Parts: sequence; structure tokens; C-alpha cells
Amino acid sequence: MLAEWRSAQAKAKKHCYLSARENEKMQDQVFINKPRALSDKETAKLEAKCKKTQEAVRKAEGEYYTCCTKAERSRLEWESTTQRGGRCFHALEQERLEQLKDLLSKYYICFRDYCPKLCQAVDRLVEPVSTCSVDADLQSVSSLRDSAPTFAEQLLPDFYAEHMSNVMNRERRKESLERCLHWVRSDLERESRGRRGVENLAKALQESPHFGGEESQLEVHEKLLHLRSMLAFLEMTRVKLHNSAYELEPVRYRKVDHPLFKYLSVHKDKQGMMQSVLKLPHWIDNEDIEIELIEDGRGTGDGNSGQIDSDFDEFSSQGSDGEVSSHTVIQRNGASSNGSSSTSSSSTTTTTNNTAVMVPSVGKCRALYSYAANMYDELSIQPGDVINIHDKQADGWWLGELSGTVGIFPATYVEEV
Repeated sequence: MLAEWRSAQAKAKKHCYLSARENEKMQDQVFINKPRALSDKETAKLEAKCKKTQEAVRKAEGEYYTCCTKAERSRLEWESTTQRGGRCFHALEQERLEQLKDLLSKYYICFRDYCPKLCQAVDRLVEPVSTCSVDADLQSVSSLRDSAPTFAEQLLPDFYAEHMSNVMNRERRKESLERCLHWVRSDLERESRGRRGVENLAKALQESPHFGGEESQLEVHEKLLHLRSMLAFLEMTRVKLHNSAYELEPVRYRKVDHPLFKYLSVHKDKQGMMQSVLKLPHWIDNEDIEIELIEDGRGTGDGNSGQIDSDFDEFSSQGSDGEVSSHTVIQRNGASSNGSSSTSSSSTTTTTNNTAVMVPSVGKCRALYSYAANMYDELSIQPGDVINIHDKQADGWWLGELSGTVGIFPATYVEEV
């Protein structure tokens, strides 16, 4: 505010000075022209100009004076406000320093009284800290983890039509069982193909002992365990549904027995509905489950056989557990990479810490047409892609690697180079 009034004061002063000079010029002109005989008209004109300039001077001086007084009042108000602010800050600073002094005194008293006790407490911690062993503690945790069962109990789906104690029309029960069997068989075939893809990758790793680190081998092993567990889940669901269909139509179906039947228990839950629980045995870690599959739904490797439609897809093997496990190129340090491989003239090379590891390759091929993967063990290719071939399967599907991704692709879509 003070700066604004100072600016207005300067402008008013300048205007006042200009008006005064203009008035003086006009008065001098009247004085010079007095000896001369002027007409009444000229005299009236000069007098009007003189009055006008005199009025302008009075007005400019009044405005200038007003600006000066208001600027001074504003300065006095600013000065008073500044002094009050200074006194306020002084009081606040005094209060802050007094509180700091009081806090410092309390700290001093605290250290004086409690430091000896704290030193004694620290001395008592010497033995526990020195005897602390991270390895021993982790070993006990590892022992508990290793002693726990490998697989949890599996809650198998129990459809309403599956249990004959539930009242249902015969034809609708038959239709429901056939529909559920179709879902389970489709997912069972998909999981079986996924297991074969992971087993192909595991076989490639076994044929090259120096390819891949310990963590990478463990990752493939865990994926196989997950696939076996999922296959057991689907296979026992299929067997249950099949035997229910046998009870309904013994002529059309045959009763199926399975080694996992003795690990299956059926009871009623709190709502009075049937619930089947499968407790997987430990031998499932190393043994494959006997699966009775219908005709392979992938078809020949011509790229035209699509994925089997299934209303059960949202629970199928293509979920998070089916993410591209066989599509991983393993580095020697145990890390997984999805694009860190470089292609040489005869094989794929993965370089880690300046150490090159050669992946077995039986040749190279160039993609002629584009192919989008329909299943998670397949490889998407585009025209012009150069693929390293690892295996040529009899059904027309080849196993290969492209840009660090391993999977199968139709042989009719490529040409060897």
C-alpha cells in the first residue's frame, strides 16, 4: 500500500510541476502583451486561458498534497505495524528459547539419572546378542517347512447332478453330467499339453547340465509339481462325474477305478451339501497320474486347429498358474529372462557375466506366415522371424526359441534355412 501511494505521489508531483510551468508561461504571455493594444476578444481569450491554467495548478497542487498526506499516513501505519510485528516475533523467540532451555534441562536430568541404568541394561544384552545365530534359527524354520505336507487338501467340485441323492429329472441330470464332463475333459487335455511343454523344457535343461542355474531348475520343477497337482484335481473330478454317469446309464458308460480313490473322502458341509476332498499322496511329486484322454484337441501342426471352447475356461489351466513357464530362457546365474538371448548361426546363446551358454539346436527356420499362440505352451511368430529349432515333433509341431521365448509352433508356417 505504501509503495502505491509513493507512486501516486510521484505522478501527482510531476503533474503539479507541469501545470505550474504552463501557468507561468501563460502569465508571462499576458504580461508581455499588456503594453500592446488588444481587442476585447483577444483579451477575453487570454483571461480565459489564464483562469484555466490557474485552476489546473490549484487542482494539481491539491491532488499532490492529498497524495503526500496519504503516503505519510500509510508510512506511519506501516512503521507501526512493523514495530508491533517485531515485538511479537521478539516475544515468540523469547518463549521458544525458554522452552528449549527447559527441554535441555530435562534431557540433562534424564541422562544424568538413567544413563547408568541404561548402561547396565546394555551390559545384560551382551550375552544374548553374542549367542544369536541366524543360521540356527533359519534351520529350525526350514525343518518345520520341510516336515509340512507338500500338497494341501483339494476341494473337488461337486455338481448337483453328480449325487443321486439329489432329486433331479433323469434327462436333465444326464445333460448336466455330459456338459460338466465336456468342461473337465477339455481342461484336462489342455493341462496335459501344458505338462508336455514344460517337460520338453525340462528335458532340454537336462540334456545341457551347464544350462540354467539352480533357481531356474527349481522353477521348472515347481511348475511340474503344480501341473501334476492340477491334473490330479481334474482327473479325479472327471472320474467322479464319469462314475455318476455310469450309475445313470450303466450300458453306455463303464465304471472307472483310479489309484487316487483311496485318498478321496466325501462328506456333507455345514449347509448339508456334498463335498469331496482329495488328499494327494507324496508319491505324486515324482510319478505321473494315469489320465484317460480323448482325442487330442490341438490337431496337426497346420495352424488351423483352434483352442477347444470351454465354459470352464475361467478356472482352467490358462490362468495365473499357466503363465508362460515353458516360455522362459534360463540364464546361468539362475535368473529368468524374456529377451536376453542372442541368436548365433547354429544355436541360441545366453550370455551372463561374460559366460556364453549354448542351447541345443537342430537347425533354424524362417516364419512365412503369422501365427498367434492359442495356448500358453505355444509360440507366436510373425513373417520373417528367424527361429532356433530345438525339437521336431511327429504331430507337425516344432519346439523352438524366438527372442528368448521357448514354445511350439506349426511346422507348415515356416521354412528351414
